[in-house]
Amino acid sequence: MLVVGTIYNTLDVRRTRSQSCCRYQLSYTRCASYLITMLAVVDLKIIEISGSNLLRKLQNDGKFLIIYVTNGCHECNLAYSKFVAASQPFDREEIRFGRIAHTGLAATLEIDTFPSLIYFKANSYQVNRAKIDITVDSIIQLISDVTKRDFIYMDKHYTVEVNKANFDDTLNTPRQCKLLLLYTNENKDKVEWFDDLAELFKNDDKIMFARLDVHRDGELKDRFKARAFPALYWYSDDEIPRKSIQHNGALPEGAGLLKEMDELIKANKNTIASGKKMKKIVQKAKEFMEYYDDKDMQEIAEYYVYLLEEVEYHEETSVIDDERYYLIRELVDRKWNKGPRQRELLLKKQNVVRQFFDIMGDKLLKRNSKQSPIVKAKEPRPHNHHHDKIHRHEEL
Repeated sequence: MLVVGTIYNTLDVRRTRSQSCCRYQLSYTRCASYLITMLAVVDLKIIEISGSNLLRKLQNDGKFLIIYVTNGCHECNLAYSKFVAASQPFDREEIRFGRIAHTGLAATLEIDTFPSLIYFKANSYQVNRAKIDITVDSIIQLISDVTKRDFIYMDKHYTVEVNKANFDDTLNTPRQCKLLLLYTNENKDKVEWFDDLAELFKNDDKIMFARLDVHRDGELKDRFKARAFPALYWYSDDEIPRKSIQHNGALPEGAGLLKEMDELIKANKNTIASGKKMKKIVQKAKEFMEYYDDKDMQEIAEYYVYLLEEVEYHEETSVIDDERYYLIRELVDRKWNKGPRQRELLLKKQNVVRQFFDIMGDKLLKRNSKQSPIVKAKEPRPHNHHHDKIHRHEEL
């Protein structure tokens, strides 16, 4: 075990006694690099711990203090949201939560693995290491075990309440998916639903659930286009907030359309309308597909190719109209139970089909007058439907 008094001996701390209490006098000339003079506390009351305020908190508070120790590593950033969520239901007059992001102080505390949890019992200077997984449940269980209190009826939070102070840091965590709920006081039932959803992913660091009270933080509301609430925004693991979408499908106009593919269709619309001699067009579309590095753009390019191959196989463009109805059914059936990313892809594909209609006009629905639709009808191509392939990617 490490005792905080020992720590400060290494920082040239002179300990004196005055009656029954201990006082520490710090030599700032020798430990200036370890000390931050201001105590920073965000709205969620996660205390930013420094060499100076750690001692002050232990001297003045006499409260149980649990601290998240990070060196900025990727795993540290992913797990921090669990720590924040675990802290939210606690009364800060009884339990304190802090974070150490100062590698010098972490070294002084003899911490060399990150992220780590340490804690101080009430009225104690002894540093204790918590060898647990950093999850909401495990953190609350640790506090229960150490304080000898039962939190079984506590309303646990599995979502992070964001505000002006922590918004950017929370949503800019790299390589982590985020689902953000914008709500008002009138939407408390949706907040409960959202927390229940987050609980399903409570041990998954790769996705974070966050919520924002737009009435309390009006400035943040202006960052979003939504004016009706509740609203959901989804951020993929490589996106930043400005590229988000809403649960009601408010994608940017033309989302999913690929200029090269659209131009190819425009240049060959008469050939496509006939459903014949499509081989060169399909081959060109496949060449374009190789140009795209972005995963989502590759999938949309594959969808363009799929539509052209359907026209080639059936030798008529009415299959595009069939596809339009198929997408409508998919959007209704999969709105909530297949994940935000899949819904986004479906909406983008819907835009692609609409673009086909805009380019082809009346030609799109006309069958070859010399063909009987009964005689020419063909069985579906013997491979998986394009949507079935899409649904295997990154399901929630």
